[in-house]
Amino acid sequence: MLLGKSHMEPRFDSTLKVHTGQRCVTCPCLHITSWHPRTTGRFTSSEDLLSAANQRCRGNQRMVHGSTLPAPTHTSVLLPLPRPHGAGYAVTVGDKIYVVGGVSSSVDGSTAKPIPLATPGGQTVTGFVDEYNPRTDTWRQRESMPTPRNHYLAAAVGGKIYALNGRIGLVFVNMASITDLIEMYDPEQDIWSLVGRAPTNRGDVNGAAYNGRIYVTGGEYETAKIKESFWAFELYDPSAQTWATLPHVQITRHGFAAGFIGETLHVVGGRFQSDGMPGVYSPTATHETYTVAS
Repeated sequence: MLLGKSHMEPRFDSTLKVHTGQRCVTCPCLHITSWHPRTTGRFTSSEDLLSAANQRCRGNQRMVHGSTLPAPTHTSVLLPLPRPHGAGYAVTVGDKIYVVGGVSSSVDGSTAKPIPLATPGGQTVTGFVDEYNPRTDTWRQRESMPTPRNHYLAAAVGGKIYALNGRIGLVFVNMASITDLIEMYDPEQDIWSLVGRAPTNRGDVNGAAYNGRIYVTGGEYETAKIKESFWAFELYDPSAQTWATLPHVQITRHGFAAGFIGETLHVVGGRFQSDGMPGVYSPTATHETYTVAS
C-alpha cells in the first residue's frame, strides 16, 4: 500500500547547483558560483554571485550555502572508536551517537593495515554497534546488527535506528553482494529486528530522515552482466511499513552526501558511474535539492 496523495505530490526543486571552484576574494571559502534552473532555462553569472558572496564574507567568518559560521577557536582530542567502522554509518538518537556496521581490515591479523584493492581477502564486514556519550567521552559496545553491511543508509525515526540496503560480504562493489533488508535497532532495549525489504536492491545508497519518514536515493549495483548507478528516489514510512516512489534525482550517483536543512533534502557530490572499471573515474560536484510538501 502506498502513502496517501498528500505525501505523493511534494514540491521538487529541479535546480542543479555546480561548484566552479572560484574563491572569495576576502577569504579562502569555496562558493557555489553558478546554477542552472532547468524549469526556467536561465543562468546567473558567476560574477554576480561572487560579488554577492564577497559582501557576505568578512573577517574570519566562512560562508556555507548562504550562512555564516565562526572560525573554530579550538579543537579537542576525544576518545577514539573502540573498533574500526569503514563505510559504516553514524546516527544520533537522543544524546548519544551510534556508529553502526562497516568494514575493517584483517590484513595479517591487523586492523591498522590498508585493505588491498580489488582483492577478496584482508577485510571483515561487520555489524558492530558502538554507542558514544559526548557528555562523558565514553564508548559502549551494543548488540551487533544481524546483517553485517557497509555502504548502506542508516536513519533514526521515533527513537529507533533503521538500516537499509548496502553491500554485504565484501567492501568492493565488483566483489560484494548487496541486500534489500531493512533492520531496526531499539537503543533502549538493545535489540535488533527484521522489519522488511526495500523495493530497490542497491548499495552505496544515501538519504536522510524527515518528519518520521526516510528518504532514500542513489546507489550502485553490479552483476556479471550489468554495471549501473541509480537515480531512484523512494520514501519509507516505518510506522506504516510502506514505500512510495518520488521524482528521481537528475544525476545518477553513489558515494555522495545527503541531508535535510529544514524541509529540503540536499544531495551533493558523489560519482555518477559505478566504480571498479580501470581508468574510469566519474566524480561530480552537482548539488540537487528536493523540498517536501508541507
